[in-house]
Amino acid sequence: MSWGFNHDVVPIREALQDAHQKGVLILASASNSGANDPITFPANLPFVVCIGAADGLGNKSDFTSYKFGEEKYIALGVAVSGAKARFYEDKKLLEERRSGTSTATPIAAGIAALLIGYVRQSSYHIGDIELGNQNIRKLFLAMSAETVGSPNRFLAPWSLFEDQVPIETIQRIVEGPLGRYVTLSNLHFRAREDMEAWARSWKVFQ
Repeated sequence: MSWGFNHDVVPIREALQDAHQKGVLILASASNSGANDPITFPANLPFVVCIGAADGLGNKSDFTSYKFGEEKYIALGVAVSGAKARFYEDKKLLEERRSGTSTATPIAAGIAALLIGYVRQSSYHIGDIELGNQNIRKLFLAMSAETVGSPNRFLAPWSLFEDQVPIETIQRIVEGPLGRYVTLSNLHFRAREDMEAWARSWKVFQ
């Protein structure tokens, strides 16, 4: 959700809580007020994944709000190239660069969606894994382990796929306990072939 309010909206909160209880993953933008204002509703709800914006190097943007809570994430949201609406007789390119936590949130949602899709396609290898909201949270914690202690943890999904069998990495993470300080270094991995085959099929690696 790329929007927010400065106050709680009860019908929206109740609807989101109902969706969360049914296993729906909910992400919302943190707002663009920096340290001037708290994170807006609904990103400030404990069951909503709060997303801020980062630049291309993973640094938190100056405008990302960060005053509420501990477990918050950032994804690419600075100068992101995207489509724009064409107005009547507008001959300009239908593309522009945008910055904001509202830009970062769909990117974070895309990361989650790609992980869900990858796990579903790889279920033949390890059996079924259910990537509900709690297991996605585990993966977000794992892929942001390098930025533990930062106000906002940077989502680096490629860290799940480096020199490892990625589906087994994901399996170990989701089957393990939920913890803020989970790292990848204490996981044991075998065989690079599966990772390379997956990478070729998805054209992730050059």
